[in-house]
Amino acid sequence: MKKEEGRRKMKKITNKGITLVALVVTIIVLMILSSISIGAILSEKGIIQQAKDSKKQHEDAVRKEEENLNELLGEYKNSMNGEGFGNGTVGGETTTPATTPTPSVPKGPNGNQLVTSITEKEHGTIEAEDIKGNKVVVPGGFKMAEDSGSTVEEGIVVEDDIGNQFVWIPVSNINHDGSNKIKKNDGTEVEITLGRYSYNSSTGALAGSQYAINYENPTKYGNSKELIISRISSSSSENTTAKDLAGFINSVRVNNGFLFGRYEASYRSGKKVGVGTNEEYYKPASIKSRAYNETSMSYVEGTLWNWITQSDAALVSRQMYNGNDYVESDLVNSYMWDTAAVYIRSMGYTNYVIQGKYSSTLNNTGLTVDQKCHIYDMAGNNQEWTTEYSSWSNSLGVYPCTLRGGCYWNSGGTYYVIGRDENKTTDNTGQISTGKTYSYGFRVGAWIK
Repeated sequence: MKKEEGRRKMKKITNKGITLVALVVTIIVLMILSSISIGAILSEKGIIQQAKDSKKQHEDAVRKEEENLNELLGEYKNSMNGEGFGNGTVGGETTTPATTPTPSVPKGPNGNQLVTSITEKEHGTIEAEDIKGNKVVVPGGFKMAEDSGSTVEEGIVVEDDIGNQFVWIPVSNINHDGSNKIKKNDGTEVEITLGRYSYNSSTGALAGSQYAINYENPTKYGNSKELIISRISSSSSENTTAKDLAGFINSVRVNNGFLFGRYEASYRSGKKVGVGTNEEYYKPASIKSRAYNETSMSYVEGTLWNWITQSDAALVSRQMYNGNDYVESDLVNSYMWDTAAVYIRSMGYTNYVIQGKYSSTLNNTGLTVDQKCHIYDMAGNNQEWTTEYSSWSNSLGVYPCTLRGGCYWNSGGTYYVIGRDENKTTDNTGQISTGKTYSYGFRVGAWIK
C-alpha cells in the first residue's frame, strides 16, 4: 500500500514537472512567435508598412491615370482646334511638351518677314523684305495697302491708321559704292543711290549727280541747290528748307529706303486719301488755304490741295507726324524727288524722268493716268513745291523756291519729271515764288526714326 501510494505521489510529481516544463516551453515558443509576429508587423518591411506602401502606390497610380486622361483630353481638344498632339506622357512614352503655337510668319529669301504679310498696323517698326529679298522697312502703325505690289519693282505701298499712303523708295547706298543692289523681278540688279540728279531734257541722259554722302557741299543745278541749314521762311525772299537733312540721309543709310507720298496732297480727301494733309488732323488754324477749282473759281473740299504757299506746305507736311514714335515727315526735298525719279527709271520706265504730262485739265488726287510704280503725277497735274532753294532773280524780285515735276497746262520748258522750275512767278499777279496759285501743289515725304 505504501509502495503504491509512493508511486502515485511520484507520478503526480512527475506529471507536474512535465506540465511545468511544457508550460515553460510553451511560453518560450509564444515569446519567439510574438517576436517574429511583431517584427513582421512593425518592421520597415512589415505588414503595416507594406500596407501603407500599397496604399500610396495605388493612390499614385490613380493620380497618374487621371493626369494621363487629362492630357489625352487636352490633346484631343487641341487637335480639334488644329494645334496637333504632343504633350506629356502617353502610354508610358514621353512626348515633346506642347506649347501654344506661334502663328507662322511668311519669310522672304533672307529670312525676314514678307512685307505682303503685314496686314495689321498694331506693331512696332518691322524690317521686312519683298519676295525678291529686297529690304522694306514698315514703320510702326503702318500696314500694307490693299492694292500694293508684292515687289519693289511693282511698288510697295504702305498706309497709316487713317489711310495716308506712301510708296517705299528702295535705296542701295548713299555713296554709289555698288553695295546692296536692288533685285528686279527678272533677277537683274540695279544700283539706286540717294542723290540729286540732272538729266538732258532731250535725250534723257544723265547730266549730273550729287550723292548724299556729299550733301554738306550742295551742287547747284541751274540756280537750284538743297541748303543744309534748317529754317522756316520768314519773308518772301527765302524758302523753308529741309527740316533735318542730315537725319533723313542717315535714316536712308541705315534703312536702305524712305517713304514717298503716293499722291499729290489732298485736302479733306475722305476715302481717296492723299498723304496726311487732312485738315481734321494736321492743318493749323493759321493756314486758310483750300483746294481751289479753276473752273468754278471756288474752294472745294475733298480735292487736290493747291493754292498754298511753299512755307505753309512745308508746315503741314512737318506736322503730319509730329511727335510720332516711328516716322518723321517733311515737304519733299530734292534728294527725295530725284531718287524717286531714278527709282522709277531703274524699274524699267527709262524715259519717265523727262516726261511731262500735258492734259489741259486739273484732276483731283489720284485720278490721272500718270502712275508709275504706284506713284502718281510726278510728270503731270500740279507742279509741286519742294525744299530746294533757287537763287534766280529778275526785276520782279527773287524766286527762292524750286518747283518740280510736270504741269497739266504746259508740256514744254522745265515742266517734266526731273525739271527744275526756278525762274518764273507763281501766279498771274507777279508774286514771287512764295505766293500761291491753283497750278501748284505739294507732296509729303517721310523717313524711319
